[in-house]
Amino acid sequence: MRVPAGAPVTLLQRAPAPLRPWDPGQPAEDPQFAGCRYAGAATITAQTPIVAVVNQTGPAGASAYEALDRASTSNQVQVPLVQAGNPHSASGIQIQNLDPGPVSVTLTYSPNAATRSPEDPGPDDRCPAPPARPLQLPGDGSATVLLGGHPTAEPWSKTCRYVGSVTITGPGGTHLAALANQVSGDPAMTDQLATTTGS
Repeated sequence: MRVPAGAPVTLLQRAPAPLRPWDPGQPAEDPQFAGCRYAGAATITAQTPIVAVVNQTGPAGASAYEALDRASTSNQVQVPLVQAGNPHSASGIQIQNLDPGPVSVTLTYSPNAATRSPEDPGPDDRCPAPPARPLQLPGDGSATVLLGGHPTAEPWSKTCRYVGSVTITGPGGTHLAALANQVSGDPAMTDQLATTTGS
């Protein structure tokens, strides 16, 4: 795709129409996403410096985050906020391996910072400190780790309340990026989606 100097280009992943050349006011639709579900990562390569913003939207709300420069990444990335059941909250942690070979990483969670009010009904539902978790990432690929009530979420996170952070560490010399999407099931909230990027 060609991007004119100083001009923006929008690429949509909903694909109701064929991919179109850059045209002011006519975002390009990427047909490879038509009729399928995709969760993953993307790498943008250019000969000159560029910036990129990713907008996410869906029935629960919308969020945006800035793309990361590979030169700013390292073998360790910290995501400052992840949650499960806090209350009605869930997180999806997206981790990207920016190197061509597969890599094994470790997710290390902080102690639980969830608080409990005297007004909270029932027994204390806060999780103990979650265990560290190994994860294999494909070369130039990504993986999603879910926290909360989803059927495929981490088992420890399905039935308790957790608020904390996570540090993802790979072997020296590797390049990792990560973000967390925070979703709230509270019907009183108009926008139920937020995104936190790792650093």
